[in-house]
Amino acid sequence: MSSSLTPAEIRYYKEHARQSLQPNMIAMNICGIVLPYIAVALRLIARTSSVATIGADDWIIFAALVSLDICTLWANESSNQLNDIQNSSR
Repeated sequence: MSSSLTPAEIRYYKEHARQSLQPNMIAMNICGIVLPYIAVALRLIARTSSVATIGADDWIIFAALVSLDICTLWANESSNQLNDIQNSSR
């Protein structure tokens, strides 16, 4: 099986070279940030409305959630800088 591209594939890639996946990335990040906060909020609501109290495990979950958001935002910024470098070289 050959690994070279067909002329139709080359033409397709040239026609779509400027398309961006940034809207998909934004939607994925919103879901990845908002949905975990909703889940943790629902957990805290359930814990406070029942007999259980908010414990160390809840604080650890919250700390992990905040650190995940920091890493996500840092990765997005790094990706944006890489895209800027790639676009400036064209």
